[in-house]
Order: sequence, then structure tokens, then C-alpha cells
Amino acid sequence: MIKNVGPRSEFVEYTIVRGDTIDEISKRYNLKSESIAWCNNRKIVFVLRIGDPLTIPPVDGSCHTVLGTKEETAATIAQQFKITDPNVILEYPINNLSDRQVTDKLPGGLKVFIPGGVAEPITWNP
Repeated sequence: MIKNVGPRSEFVEYTIVRGDTIDEISKRYNLKSESIAWCNNRKIVFVLRIGDPLTIPPVDGSCHTVLGTKEETAATIAQQFKITDPNVILEYPINNLSDRQVTDKLPGGLKVFIPGGVAEPITWNP
């Protein structure tokens, strides 16, 4: 039986147990499977191994690590992840970016969560 986890505002570190599937985990956390995949290493997501950690985002969306070799801003990240308002990224509490402007260059290595963001399409194998 899958117990649903209520609303959250933080990431959860989940440890994979026997019998887990991405579909079951996503239902448990009321998320799309893609949201979990977009916030984790694809090797872990596609081949679940007992004991491996999964990062579970608080809501549907995507995770992104700012590349130091690019001039990335909230505006460019929003465009990349199909978000119309880049302020959503700046104002999301986990990101701690409320003091930034949408055109400010973000530091390389910074991990940001894009609520509602959409990354690359994922094809799931049965």
C-alpha cells in the first residue's frame, strides 16, 4: 500500500527499498515521475538499486545546476525550462535568490529548483 506524503516546502532524501518503482514513489509524493528524474542522476532513476538515494522535490518541476562557463540568469533558465515568469525561480524559498534580479548572472555551481519547470523528455522503459 502506498502512503501519500502531504505538501512539503523542502527536498526529501529518499532511500530506495526493495520493490520501489519511480511510478510508485512519484504517486507517494504526489509528483510526476519526470520531476523526480529531473532532480536526480539518470543512472539512478532508470536502474533503481536498493540503498541508492533519490532527491524528491517539494512540487513538480525541475532541478538545474548553473554552469560557470555560461552567463546564466533566472531569465535564461526560465526560458530553458519553459517557465514564462523567471521571478518564480527567484522567489521560490529553497533557492534563496529573492535579493537577485532576473538578469543577474548566477554563480557557477549554484543548484536551483524551477517549480513547474520542464526539462528534456523522458522515455520510460517498462
